[in-house]
Amino acid sequence: MLDKPNGLTSLGPGICDPNTCFTCSICSHRSVTVLQRQAYKIKNTILPSVDSVKDLGVMVDHHLKFDIHISLAVRKAMLQSRLILKCFSSRNKDILRDILLKAYITYVRPILEYCSPVWSPHLKNLIHKIESVQKFFTKRLPGLWNLPYPKCLQLLNLHSLEYRRISYDLTLCYQFLNGYCDTALTNCFINCPINLTRDNIHNLYKSC
Repeated sequence: MLDKPNGLTSLGPGICDPNTCFTCSICSHRSVTVLQRQAYKIKNTILPSVDSVKDLGVMVDHHLKFDIHISLAVRKAMLQSRLILKCFSSRNKDILRDILLKAYITYVRPILEYCSPVWSPHLKNLIHKIESVQKFFTKRLPGLWNLPYPKCLQLLNLHSLEYRRISYDLTLCYQFLNGYCDTALTNCFINCPINLTRDNIHNLYKSC
């Protein structure tokens, strides 16, 4: 039971309100069910247990997976894409294509890329699920409906969403290694030995 959690009482009276608090137990697929989890209390009030929680705009479940976040982002981006395609019209196909593309880059793509280094998937089904939004939108631009997806990206000067996520991951890794982020993750990597054949000192090895 939590009566006065350390470090929370100074944040305000509402931070320890049992009506606004809940618990999320991190467990594996083979762990206990929701009914068997440990119950926590604040002021003799049992806190409800949830299977997923949103933190800084990112949904994570009790298995530390981001499938829910990806599904919600894809759904929201698809609805936004359909709305944009219905809102703009022009007799000039080139002008219409430019307008729609700018609207997609401004209003749709950020939904699919928010905090992507945190939740970037490695499973193919999730990768294809995210990519389906951009594929859906580009195929409905004037003059591109009968072209394959890679050709559409080439004509529009776009990269795939998977490519962009990898680019963000590498950028964040560079910031970690060069001290641009105030984090201890720098100690999780070590430079490779320089005596290895066909290698260089910029290759990384996981140290933890």
